[in-house]
Amino acid sequence: MSINNTNWQFVNFLLIIVSIPLSILLVFISRKRDKLVKVPIDRIPAISMRLLSYLIDLVILANIEYVIYKYSFYIVHDIGISTYIYLYPFVVFLYVTLSESSRLQGTVGKYSVGIIIVRNDGRRISFILSATRLILDVFFSIVFPFTLSVIFFSKYKQCAHDIITNTVVIKSQ
Repeated sequence: MSINNTNWQFVNFLLIIVSIPLSILLVFISRKRDKLVKVPIDRIPAISMRLLSYLIDLVILANIEYVIYKYSFYIVHDIGISTYIYLYPFVVFLYVTLSESSRLQGTVGKYSVGIIIVRNDGRRISFILSATRLILDVFFSIVFPFTLSVIFFSKYKQCAHDIITNTVVIKSQ
């Protein structure tokens, strides 16, 4: 059974309809959890800093993607494209989770603009928490894109994945 364009439009419409109340719910949850955040409000970076760090990481990952794509065909001749398809998401996963749970407390993009990721109490996040945060980030970005708007209404400028994992992005000292 194939899915035609009308069915995809209906699925997209349903996801949009679900993501709007979900965004409102996440804003209310963030307001309730604001008192749990032990980080001073003046250390919260502007949304533009988060966006700039994301763009820097995209450039870095695009270069890594190019290298993997180009050389996966030379290394494994017959299954080059399948190697690329499975290897690139794994590399992105390792890049983000290892750098966020390291002493840098963020990716190279975050480090270059001077922001870090901490738990609500100000401590460094673990590898498992970083992995959970990344999986939720990808999930909410793809399935419920309107939940990204939560950052505009959250006191501590938290996205949906930050609210759920009890993390916050702050300026490094």
